[in-house]
Amino acid sequence: MQDYEIQLGSLASSKSVNANNYIPLELTQETNEINEYDNLDSVLSAAQLYDDERQNTAIYRIYGKVQWLSLLNGLNNNYSTLSDIFLHPVYPINVKNILNSFDFYLLKPVYSGYTALTGLINMGINLYIRYFEVIATPQNFDTFNAGFDTNLFNEQNCGFNVNLDINIENLVDNFGMPLQQIFIYPVYKIKKNGSGHTETMKSVVYGQSGNTNIINLTYPSTGYTIGNIIYGDCVQYIQTQFLQFTQVPQTYYIGTPVISGYTLSSVPKFGNLSWTYNPFIPLQLFYFSDDLKLVNISGSTYTDVNNIPSYATNIGQGNYVWRDILQQGYIDSISGNGVDYPFVNMRRYLFNYNIIDFDTNLNDMYTANVFNQIELAESTILSINPNSNLALVGNQC
Repeated sequence: MQDYEIQLGSLASSKSVNANNYIPLELTQETNEINEYDNLDSVLSAAQLYDDERQNTAIYRIYGKVQWLSLLNGLNNNYSTLSDIFLHPVYPINVKNILNSFDFYLLKPVYSGYTALTGLINMGINLYIRYFEVIATPQNFDTFNAGFDTNLFNEQNCGFNVNLDINIENLVDNFGMPLQQIFIYPVYKIKKNGSGHTETMKSVVYGQSGNTNIINLTYPSTGYTIGNIIYGDCVQYIQTQFLQFTQVPQTYYIGTPVISGYTLSSVPKFGNLSWTYNPFIPLQLFYFSDDLKLVNISGSTYTDVNNIPSYATNIGQGNYVWRDILQQGYIDSISGNGVDYPFVNMRRYLFNYNIIDFDTNLNDMYTANVFNQIELAESTILSINPNSNLALVGNQC
């Protein structure tokens, strides 16, 4: 390496001067008295930080347990007669169960996804048909047998886990209300029975005047995909009260073709037993306060107007109404409303226990006639006398 020296300015020309290329450091020592209020402490509260993060997050992870209460649970897939409905195989092989009889989806109400029943609105009844959007498909549901967990009929219960984050930040429905609920949507998978007859599935649709019709429900062979729109249920919305609730739940009708074995004229030998269930299972994300807030922006202070949330409803003439969202972890002592979901890794973990209940549709003439022919055995009288010495209760065997 070759060394270089800086040439003095005086050697460059007659008018140049030498420059000092070094900065001298002056070492001094001074003391100042610290005033009491200049010494500020920063106190970090881990509990407060945890609560702030919990309240601000809008990400959910959904998991839970589900059971299927129905005579169809455990039914042989090759059933053909009415007796098959009641005489299930001793060893449950090739039978209907939760895992092979349902596709599970997660839905949210659609923004701008309501149809007003105009005929009823003209009568002062604010009813709307709600639509849902698919936000998770069966590929996002991990379903499995829940260990040794069975229901009172000794039928296997199942667990599920939605393997993606559900972020509801800034999501509102058609009425401008934040999403209070999302929905688990179990779709029954129709199949052929042992005689080659195909099961049926129907749903309820509403006319503009509020009349209802039952139509065939077509479920795509490849299932639904994220973003698909699902015809929903009937809700009531009261704008001035900032309230929305389900007025009439949706009903799906399942038809299972059987040979009844009866020869009575009132019971045809062959027909579809009809079953019903509600396909939309709500998951409560949060609750609104019972207290209704009302502010008029023309006659209120700046502070009051500034406190109006973005989701408040304008009901006209400068009036806004809303209800505050109850904080996570707070349970209202009067109404009992509130949620307290675990908060880990910046996510709220929502556990939900679901029952898919298939009711016998006795409004269907064939189903009612068949079940009216079923006779139960005589009641068995229980012994009122103990068969052991009660004085020995608690002793070792």
